[in-house]
Amino acid sequence: MATLSHQRGVSLIELLVAVAILAALYGAITIAVDAAGGARRVEREGLRFAALVRIACERAQVSGRDYGIHVARGGYAFSIAGAQAWRLEAGGDLRPRELARGMTLALEREGTDAELVEELPAEPQAACFASGELTPFAATLSAGELAPFEIDAAIDGTVTTRPGEPPA
Repeated sequence: MATLSHQRGVSLIELLVAVAILAALYGAITIAVDAAGGARRVEREGLRFAALVRIACERAQVSGRDYGIHVARGGYAFSIAGAQAWRLEAGGDLRPRELARGMTLALEREGTDAELVEELPAEPQAACFASGELTPFAATLSAGELAPFEIDAAIDGTVTTRPGEPPA
């Protein structure tokens, strides 16, 4: 005699429940990783800006030509002093940089916030001089609710960085 075996499969409802649980877990992990990744992106961009300021200052001393630092709401750039005007660097490591969406760079000189516009200004807000001096400034890179990253430039050409305090 033949025996009938009763095989049970997975129902569509069970499959949908499993997919919903996996989607919820994926969403929670993505949010947690993105928050940590966002803080790292802010720090990485702040460190890049500080390193590029140092490079511009070294080039100013070596070449004997002043380098300008231009900051706008969405990015920053470097320029070389010409006979009549500042010429933006178009390529290489000092090329214009755009900030990631949602990031902002604020600049303060002599205790006053620089008014930043959408486009890079023709005149730099700070400069690295061939003498080794640097226009003192404090820059803050931020992105939403993440802790900001701060860059301080001293007149002697020293550029320091540190994580800022998270917003209250």
